[in-house]
Amino acid sequence: MELLSLYDNETMMEIFTLNFLVALGNTHLLHKEIDKVYSENKLEFYEAANESNILKSKLIYTYPTAETERIIKLAGIYHWSVLHKDMDLIERFIKIGFREVWDYTQRNTKILLFDFLPSIYKTHKEIEKHTEQERLGKYSVLFFLCLAWNTPCELGPLEEYVRTSFDRAYFADIGHNRQILERITTKYRQNIKELFLAYRLINRKFKKKTLYSLFTDIYIYEKNIQGMSTATSSTNDVMRFKGITKYTEIFLNLFILFDIDAYALEQCELTYEELNQIFATYFLSKDEIALPEYDRDIYLVAALYIKAIVKEYQDTRNVYLANAREENHLDTLKMKKAIDEKELLLQDEQSRYITEIEQLKAEVEQLQTKVCCYEQEATLMKRELETGKLNAKELFVLRGLLFIEAQDPGKDANEPDEVQKYLNLLNDKACAVIGGHKSWVDKIKENLPTFTYVHEDSLHKDLRYLGNKEFVLINTDFISHALYEKVMAQMTNNKTKFDIVRGTSFPGAILKMGRALELQGAQ
Repeated sequence: MELLSLYDNETMMEIFTLNFLVALGNTHLLHKEIDKVYSENKLEFYEAANESNILKSKLIYTYPTAETERIIKLAGIYHWSVLHKDMDLIERFIKIGFREVWDYTQRNTKILLFDFLPSIYKTHKEIEKHTEQERLGKYSVLFFLCLAWNTPCELGPLEEYVRTSFDRAYFADIGHNRQILERITTKYRQNIKELFLAYRLINRKFKKKTLYSLFTDIYIYEKNIQGMSTATSSTNDVMRFKGITKYTEIFLNLFILFDIDAYALEQCELTYEELNQIFATYFLSKDEIALPEYDRDIYLVAALYIKAIVKEYQDTRNVYLANAREENHLDTLKMKKAIDEKELLLQDEQSRYITEIEQLKAEVEQLQTKVCCYEQEATLMKRELETGKLNAKELFVLRGLLFIEAQDPGKDANEPDEVQKYLNLLNDKACAVIGGHKSWVDKIKENLPTFTYVHEDSLHKDLRYLGNKEFVLINTDFISHALYEKVMAQMTNNKTKFDIVRGTSFPGAILKMGRALELQGAQ
């Protein structure tokens, strides 16, 4: 089936546009760019988002808060772009976050969907490295571009996958999940009624009931069937191991461990319908996955607490998102008001002081040009100074390395007593070892496990902690140029002594570090 035949035109555009914006918003690589673009025209993007139907979709609120916040911003940017018939910003996002998809659609005048992922990835294993959401995001961008450019797209054997995946947005918005819950509740209505009676929860329907009230009703009922008096001092201790009360006690202990206020959770209010739905899912699980009867109590306690946590999370997130948008909007209005007032003042002054204003503008431009020149000179001088320091310190160490390598290479191996002496000394020191062959590193690590060992995977990590070390040893074998340069840049800006070795001589490394620290302690 061809993509254009999957839905009617209006529904298709709504579904694929929504999934396209979700794909962009879920791409962390784009978050800073989205924030930057949005901040440049907050008010117009905010108003555009309110005019569109995108924010009414339930799908965008099913993602984590950071992603939802970006999708809301994208809704404004996208609708603004449509209104102004200018899709440059949207294309910029695609090129940054989905360059391979952009290039693929540029190369092909007709898309065969089964060929899409194999064309942008070299191997099937590389495809499998990506999550289902990431792959769906690439499909979403592909479909959006196909619709935007009227590029034919043949779904082939992936038609059912596409329909199932993209219908999620449509079904979420028409309340499909709610309809399913209603059907399940109707199916198990008699079972639910019996469960209510079993726990002696209610004698009649209620609008809302707190979780605390529900558990209290069950607690009282369980005490009564045990023939216990509420005045008995040992009642609470005994009841901790009876029925649902046993499991509430377990969860309360977990909440204490996780620093969660259980009292606040138990103030969550559940409607009669919500409680019916929770009970209905129990009977559904019992039928479909053979959930045993003895798991009923813990299932229901867990479901009730999860419902309370989800409600609290959703309420908190909705407040955050609403406040964030409102604060953003108010800040933008304040900025706009200040700009408007300033423009009115400037317009009034301009009518009287046109010549003076033009002169001031010219002077400001000259000063700005000078400032830029000064800043460039200062930056250049700073770089030269840093380079000079680096070269001086590095050259001193390298000169020592060349001198040592000119000596007898087997000398270190003939000094076992001195090696052991320095091993004892180094065991109490805070040192770091960078680079070197794995066998060499493993040998040192075996004897000096408290040392810090820096490998290639530290290239993108913060290495400022090297300034807190007593000594740093760098083995130039098996170290990338990039990591070497990064380490050298750090050593320039700290007072930590360092030295360089080559090869895999374990005694040589120990002697070099030990002698350096011994000399350092004598100074």
